[in-house]
Amino acid sequence: MEYQLRIPTAADTETVVQLHVESWRETYGHLLPESFFNDELVEQRRRMWTDNLRSIPPAWDMQVAEAEGEMVGFALAGPASGQSPSARELHLIYVLRAHQGTQLGQQLLDSTLGADPGILWVEKTNERAKAFYRRNGFELDGTEEADEQNPVFVDVRMVR
Repeated sequence: MEYQLRIPTAADTETVVQLHVESWRETYGHLLPESFFNDELVEQRRRMWTDNLRSIPPAWDMQVAEAEGEMVGFALAGPASGQSPSARELHLIYVLRAHQGTQLGQQLLDSTLGADPGILWVEKTNERAKAFYRRNGFELDGTEEADEQNPVFVDVRMVR
């Protein structure tokens, strides 16, 4: 399958919201109750993406991926948050399950962070994601944090 990557606009807000929620359901549905994926979550994501897509600052790189006219993934990299051993961070990368294993994740990573040094946080039990990041030169650095918004998650930091 061929994917088209592009920078999103404010007009993409609702599609990004739905993609974000659906990719979370696919990725973390085994850790979170179905009640987590409610209208409140959708509205929180809508506020987040309305603000973020209104004007993406120059220091941030975001790409959405489309296949056959449908948005199927996205990635966001920018300045590192908090105390960080790197200036850049991969903040988000999500690909719908049906498009995983197609090199789309690689295309999104390459288009937002490239091969530059950086950090990212990944849910500790997400072995598939950790393997992907290891293939891209990231290694666990031993830093773990409980996710403030989702206490069932423990996030681990990876660095390259």
